[in-house]
Amino acid sequence: MGWPGSREDVIFRLSDTYLLSSRANLGAGNFDMALNRINTLRRRAAVTPSERDNMEVSTVDLDFILDERARELLGEHDRWFDLKRTGKLIDRAKEYNIFVTKYNNIGNMHLLRPIPQDEINKVDGLTQNTGY
Repeated sequence: MGWPGSREDVIFRLSDTYLLSSRANLGAGNFDMALNRINTLRRRAAVTPSERDNMEVSTVDLDFILDERARELLGEHDRWFDLKRTGKLIDRAKEYNIFVTKYNNIGNMHLLRPIPQDEINKVDGLTQNTGY
């Protein structure tokens, strides 16, 4: 007997755990372990040993981990939350998003999402986030 529907939903991804561990170790000053976690993923992803094993511990920083998250979790997780949580949303959007560069259309208002009108209608005194 089959379940109704056929869409799969990712609940847990081991690579996400390794990336979160790398970020936590980086924040705790455990740079060797942060690199180790990243290299575990890169080894599985068949990054060449010379490219992987010659990495310096000093190359692992928040931007490197965010780049690795983008490569590893492309299309599976909401990038906005990663960038918002790390305080990199506006800077990285300006650096990597060609439309933001072309139209200069990102600002502090984008650090919050708009509240759906249905939710505003349900709660007395709830107002829309500034800019929306």
